[in-house]
Amino acid sequence: MDKCPHCEKESIRSWQKVCSTWINPAVCEECGMPSKMEPKFGMGIYKFPILLGLIIWPCAIYFESGWPLMLFVPAFVFPIKKHVSSSGLSKVSNS
Repeated sequence: MDKCPHCEKESIRSWQKVCSTWINPAVCEECGMPSKMEPKFGMGIYKFPILLGLIIWPCAIYFESGWPLMLFVPAFVFPIKKHVSSSGLSKVSNS
């Protein structure tokens, strides 16, 4: 659970936080107020995994084996988890 920027309680699920945007904000279970992740976290989240994928994918083709692709799963999941957990939520203005 993550902290709501409105009521400061741990009441927003991590999956809601990851998927939150200004169009589809995460809603606090305690106070019902919407919040979203900053755009820089949404865009920057895939840089490292994509760069690793550009290295791992040609290795799989060159070695004609699927084993290098097994490296892609942790290379994709761990940076995203680290990036999302360090990002904060911001308030969404109702205008």
